[in-house]
Amino acid sequence: MIKVLDWSQLNDRPISIGRNGSIKTSGLDIFSDKATIHIVPITSRGNLSNCSVSIPKSEIHNLINILKTF
Repeated sequence: MIKVLDWSQLNDRPISIGRNGSIKTSGLDIFSDKATIHIVPITSRGNLSNCSVSIPKSEIHNLINILKTF
């Protein structure tokens, strides 16, 4: 399953750092396989960037708990 978090309408878009430098990020592409969740920034041109974060599904609750502290 693939889900997209769309930030294209934000005035102040987040920045991601990829292999080729800074990326104006317009969203996140989020997908999973059997054991891992993969998060890939989407560029301002609507393309997937050359960077990603892969998180074991067993650690998602820990990640959510940390994010809730911000």
